[in-house]
Amino acid sequence: MELINKVIAFVFSVTVFSSTLLGGGLLWSGNDLAVWRDRAINGPYKTAGDAFDPLIPAEWDRIVTNKDTFNGNPTADRLPTYDILQDGEYVDGESYIGNHIKMLDAAFYALVKEDATVAAAVKTEIMWHANKAGYENVGLQILPTEFQKTDNGAWPRAEWLVRMLMCADFVKEQFSIAERTTFDAWISDWAYSFEYSINYTLSKDIYGNRYSRDYDNNLKGLALSPNFTKGDAYKDASGTNHWPVSGASRYYNNRRASVMHLPGLAGVWLNDVVLKDRSKLFFEEWMKFHVFPDGAIGDFQRNSSGSPNTGLLYMSSALDVMVSVGYALALSGDSYFFDYSTTEGIWGSDCTTEPAKTLKLTVDTYIKLISGDLAWYVDDTSVNELYRIDNTRSGKQWVNEIWFAPLGNRYWKDDYIKQGYMRTLPSSIAYSNPIGTAGPAQVWGGHESSYPSCLFMFAEMENVGTGSVTPPVTPPTGPVYPQGYREATVGGQLVFGLDPAWSAGREFEAVFDGDASTFYDYKNGDETFVGIDLGESTLVQALHYHPRMG
Repeated sequence: MELINKVIAFVFSVTVFSSTLLGGGLLWSGNDLAVWRDRAINGPYKTAGDAFDPLIPAEWDRIVTNKDTFNGNPTADRLPTYDILQDGEYVDGESYIGNHIKMLDAAFYALVKEDATVAAAVKTEIMWHANKAGYENVGLQILPTEFQKTDNGAWPRAEWLVRMLMCADFVKEQFSIAERTTFDAWISDWAYSFEYSINYTLSKDIYGNRYSRDYDNNLKGLALSPNFTKGDAYKDASGTNHWPVSGASRYYNNRRASVMHLPGLAGVWLNDVVLKDRSKLFFEEWMKFHVFPDGAIGDFQRNSSGSPNTGLLYMSSALDVMVSVGYALALSGDSYFFDYSTTEGIWGSDCTTEPAKTLKLTVDTYIKLISGDLAWYVDDTSVNELYRIDNTRSGKQWVNEIWFAPLGNRYWKDDYIKQGYMRTLPSSIAYSNPIGTAGPAQVWGGHESSYPSCLFMFAEMENVGTGSVTPPVTPPTGPVYPQGYREATVGGQLVFGLDPAWSAGREFEAVFDGDASTFYDYKNGDETFVGIDLGESTLVQALHYHPRMG
């Protein structure tokens, strides 16, 4: 064959330009990264007022400012002591809530701007935590079977660890093999400990055989008695109350959902089949026992006359978890969370004549409430706009749909959901000052600031897929190479491929060294390529291809 471009490229994959080669991660693909790089230059979500509503702040500008702050003192968020675990409870769990938000923004900046210096600083700080040994006296290591009282102060630590995992996801190219092994073991132990703790409580108090998905045998107290003590989910516009909330339903609250964020995302990060299955199990049970047939949830029992939207805020934090874990799985090829439906339930959460419950049902319900298309009120009040469940209260407005709706709609591509989170439905409640933070961190970064920016990263991205990048990105000023691209000389000729290799001696140069016993072993996935530039148009006489020995 004649080489028109004077280059032979040997591709060991069905698809060369995969999300792995272009920089894909837990919640993003190479196409997403291309759009982010364009948004960082041209917007939207770059500067104040350049998005769909003028009250949306300068998202990228904030990320850059936080990056600069992190660079000024990368160790600022280290705690003086991490020894706060006592008998399964955290004495000072709240101290984790704001930790490493600026580092998360720095890690994202490093990815978008390809800043290796910032990325290395982020990796160093991550590894300082992952390398701290001795959970007895330091508090940064834990046994996989260590019990934590997840409904108390342990849950902020789980979300902090999610933040650390997201940082690692953005700068993963910086890790050596040994560092990645250490980090993975650290995050795995914590993920298993939190999942173990969730199961310990749920199997002790409700379903003794839940790991087997057996809900008929070995039932515990809350599966045997409804324990209706906290009121109903809501009152409709006619004054009728709906869905008494059982004790079993209350066990699948926002805090336990927050805890399961770590096992879910860590399961995808580690490709751990056990963690992924346990995350699906909790999601199934949340859908069966916490979600009612019309999309209301058990957390609505937290609403009250003085705080009519507390349950809706808690719902947004749970939906953040369910949608993000579901989307991470979907990017890896498993759309289970988005495909799952059930009519099962307990103490009234089962469907009788209603359609099956789905994740999209809960999101649709949320959008209908904040847009005014559903009129629901606190159950122990009168039908009065003061008690309406719509995410406005005390002179403030909460916009927590951005925590989950933009990301979930990357999958659904539903125009109603898009108009809902952009507040453009005919009945939508427009953005207004002041906007409530609805949490201890910042509203724009997801539940407990799990992401640098839900809007910059996910909003109006429904049409960005695995094909051509849309919207068009800023044209590059020079050649564009995949992440890890490198050139070298072997036998006097230019060869090229991707780094890193799994270990020394397995770099891509081994393909061209004439020795069938050596081989190229790419570290970051199964898809890569190597090539040779022959210098001029050449008629190739033969190609010799040797599979790896063994």
